[in-house]
Amino acid sequence: MNPGPLVVSLLPRTFESLGRALEGGAHADADAVELRLDHLAHEVERDPGGLRSLVNRAGRPVFAALHGDEGFGGFTGDVHARRELLRAAVSAGAVRVDVDERFAREIGDLGVGRILSTHRAAATASELDALAAELEGLAVPGRDLIKLAPPAETAAQGIELLRWLGRREAGTTVAISTGAAGSFTRLLAPAFGGALTFAAPAAVGGEDLPIAAPGQLAAGHVRTVWPGRAPSEATEVALVCGDPIGHSAGPVVHGAALRATGVDGVLAPTLASPGEVLGLAPRLVGLSVTAPYKVGAMGLVGESSPAADAIGALNTIEVEGAGAGRGSNSDAPAIRLALEAAGAQLAGATALVIGAGGAARAAVHALREAGATVVVAARRLEAARDLGPDRAVTLEDLGDVHPTVMVHATPLGAEGRGHAPVPDTLLAPGVTVLDAVYRPRETELLRRARSAGAKAVEGTEWFLRQAWLQHLVIFRRGYHARFGPAGPPERTSSAAMAAMGRALDDWLGERRP
Repeated sequence: MNPGPLVVSLLPRTFESLGRALEGGAHADADAVELRLDHLAHEVERDPGGLRSLVNRAGRPVFAALHGDEGFGGFTGDVHARRELLRAAVSAGAVRVDVDERFAREIGDLGVGRILSTHRAAATASELDALAAELEGLAVPGRDLIKLAPPAETAAQGIELLRWLGRREAGTTVAISTGAAGSFTRLLAPAFGGALTFAAPAAVGGEDLPIAAPGQLAAGHVRTVWPGRAPSEATEVALVCGDPIGHSAGPVVHGAALRATGVDGVLAPTLASPGEVLGLAPRLVGLSVTAPYKVGAMGLVGESSPAADAIGALNTIEVEGAGAGRGSNSDAPAIRLALEAAGAQLAGATALVIGAGGAARAAVHALREAGATVVVAARRLEAARDLGPDRAVTLEDLGDVHPTVMVHATPLGAEGRGHAPVPDTLLAPGVTVLDAVYRPRETELLRRARSAGAKAVEGTEWFLRQAWLQHLVIFRRGYHARFGPAGPPERTSSAAMAAMGRALDDWLGERRP
């Protein structure tokens, strides 16, 4: 029985709650449903027919599970109670049961395939091998699956788990890291031969359906990151590395482009550093790199683009063989494209860049290449000078600058945190203002700019242009295979960029998964 790898975990407290969740489509994105029975013992005993009705209403294969403290659950009964609950679920139509290793022998064979699971810690390949061997000693070959769900204290442990999973026989093992640091393994496990992966249900108004295990992502979010179908061992795998990383829209917009073009790839977010992630080569095709790794990653690549060299930072790595190949920076050309598309005349302009981080470095490079005279303003004068502008000033001295182009390149203003340090006197008709912040889409700075008659350029314009340039580099092999050396035709590129824009709009309008 192989319904597809995405399993949505439902952890109801009553039959009534489960019924409303199913009616509301909490499992709509699932290939199968994991029905957690932790709190349903009395209801099953009282109304076994009601359980059968609910299993039928799921409309897809149902796996039955129940866990106590050993698996982030709330079940407090003994082994006999576990066996009887699982037996009732099988009678109601469940096609698999999840049995914790501690109780597998006593619960025995219930007439359906089992998922023999452990949540014990394992950080190395040898420790994972040892756990797998114990589970295999309990399993019926060809019928049962083994499931390892160790906690990930670090993202590097999740990387090691995926490396290990990739060496297993495909379709025999479920392996995912629990906890926030390992949540990316849930997105990528099928690409490394994992039989199943588990996700949280969609929100249904008024229903209390808690996440069944730490690190689970909403099933709908998983689908937006995956290509048109679930990833497989043929899927090109890429990651975006950053810390923090939960804010990144990269996986969603790259997923939209892949679905629009039909290229089989996936980009997942991780807290792991680029150096740690390279351990997934040769399955890995590329990396998107964000703060704080952009500068340090320069030391990993064999060669780098002129823009990356000039900026001293990269945001894209092509992976070749077992390691990093070429590094490049799509931020700089994207800044120029976004400003010019808004009608800004850069040659001969006086351009003000506010900030001294990686985004500011990219802006200085792009503007100087375009022929602008560049002024950098930062809190510390030394930091502004380090970017090599034509002139450096502190934020207190901004009143002495008279730009026609302005790039705000600090995180101030993101999600309402702080305010961009731009005085109203710099905002006037004839000035073009680009804000690197794109969440919210219309920042306080851009509202002030529009009110003053200045041209406002949203950070989404910068983000989407750099993402598309990066996308074609990271998934170069997939695009070459599908469209030939010339890459996708213009209409396909336009459709992909439009899909990325819609995905970003949805992302900005939603709560984070």
